[in-house]
Amino acid sequence: MKMLTRNTLIIIIVAVAALSGTLVYEHFQKTTEHMVLTTTTSTYDSGLLDYLVPVFERRQGATVNIIAVGTGQAIEIAKRGDADAVLVHARELEETFVREGHGVHRVGVMYNDFVIIGPENDPADIKGETNATLAFTKIAKAGAEGKIVFISRADGSGTNLLELKIWAQLGLQPSNSSNSWYLEAGASMGTVLRMADEKRAYTLTDRGTWLSFKKQLKNLVVLAERDRILLNPYGIIPVNPEKHPLRNFRTAVAFTKFLISEEGQELISNFTKENKTLFTPMARNFELASALGFLDQAFEVAWYESQTTSAGTGLSDSNAVIGGLLRAVQLIISFNSEVLSITLLSLRVSGTAVLLGSMIGVPIGAFLGLKAFRGKARLINLVNVLLRSVVNTFMGLPPVVVGLAVYLMLSSSGPLGPLQLLYTSTAMIIAQLIMVVPIVIGLTMSAVASVDKAVRERAVSLGATEWQASLAVLREARIGLLTAVVAAFGAAISEVGGILIVGGNIRWSTRVLTTAIVQETELGRFEVAIALGVILLAVAFAVNLILTVLQSRGVRG
Repeated sequence: MKMLTRNTLIIIIVAVAALSGTLVYEHFQKTTEHMVLTTTTSTYDSGLLDYLVPVFERRQGATVNIIAVGTGQAIEIAKRGDADAVLVHARELEETFVREGHGVHRVGVMYNDFVIIGPENDPADIKGETNATLAFTKIAKAGAEGKIVFISRADGSGTNLLELKIWAQLGLQPSNSSNSWYLEAGASMGTVLRMADEKRAYTLTDRGTWLSFKKQLKNLVVLAERDRILLNPYGIIPVNPEKHPLRNFRTAVAFTKFLISEEGQELISNFTKENKTLFTPMARNFELASALGFLDQAFEVAWYESQTTSAGTGLSDSNAVIGGLLRAVQLIISFNSEVLSITLLSLRVSGTAVLLGSMIGVPIGAFLGLKAFRGKARLINLVNVLLRSVVNTFMGLPPVVVGLAVYLMLSSSGPLGPLQLLYTSTAMIIAQLIMVVPIVIGLTMSAVASVDKAVRERAVSLGATEWQASLAVLREARIGLLTAVVAAFGAAISEVGGILIVGGNIRWSTRVLTTAIVQETELGRFEVAIALGVILLAVAFAVNLILTVLQSRGVRG
């Protein structure tokens, strides 16, 4: 006992020392040449940052960690003080970010343009259109006639904001809930492009990301382009050191200086895909930068050139958790339509998957478990051991691997592509079904195999047939069987990776509790995320309560 205590103490000391060393290392990493850049997905998906950042890191002796999300999400992350700079493309959001004191010295870096893409047969008839508003008018008309599908990023990104601006000019506010042809994906540009390719849908994308993904997209072509409203300027903004004193302002300024320097601008100009320039530098073209919304470009460039290092002190942001909790309660008790829709879809998808999984898994698990009651030859014993090992292995199957496998099967180039099930609730049910079947089989098998052999022997001694004796064993294991089903439901309702891949997180269509929590957190809408989290916790609590009750009944029985 003393030896055990001493060994335990040694393990604790080693663990604490390792954790302390890790924390110290992380602290010094963060307080030296290390910065976090939040940026729109187009600069990352196009490969531009993979091309630029290593040059800066070698030159500066710094590390740049990139968080690629939509522009709205990138700015929200920086507002919370979780980034050092933002590189985005949404003028109104950028100016508000600076005006509210979250960022300083906004400066233009480069621009590209947006294009409207769609299926080659072009049922909306917009091919060759140079007026984006007219193209959207035709898309809306074709959508209302049931001819086409349009996929929106719906993630608060710069691309999404421009799309909504064009719809607003037409006096339209399309929504997944009221327009069956309009899908709100809540996803990155790359994901939306793949979804559009699968569904042969229309969408708005920046040219850089389009060129980067073009070879993967067999069903899409550029249909409308070259309108002035489709010009897409990018600006970078360091986070205000007075509002967020713990951020690495000095490295953020150094990175900005690099991007707008003659060297950085030349690197941007030389970045190409398929012999086409993806981004056009503009930092030194003050007239053009001013026309694209950077009115103080000359002043800001001069300011950066004068900087070597900066520091700031001030107060950090106040905590909005209490306000978020109060708003979350309001959303729940008012039966908010979207929260209710997300909750019901979660229950339907997971409930259906578990029901089907139980119909498959319980008989198989019972069959494998009942084998433990029979004397078998060595070969049969070996087969039984192997089968159990396979089941136990698949019980720990990573959800993202399942999601990937289902995606490949259901994609247009996959064996089940003609069924067009990808990005539907059916695809989500299939993914969860694959995950829950091994759980149901494994727990059922264990429950049946753990029943006292005397139960079967007693039934046989009373004249029962083999089938009747097996039913007696299953009756004795009934609590374990119910536990298997409830445990499978708990695993399904809390899964996120697999259903995000195959469902696409489309608003009002495939968005469930777990994927919605991820989405709302990234967008900074914590009240909705908290409300959904409370609901998910309530479901998890109910599942565990049922398990506890079943287990207690089993003990009493």
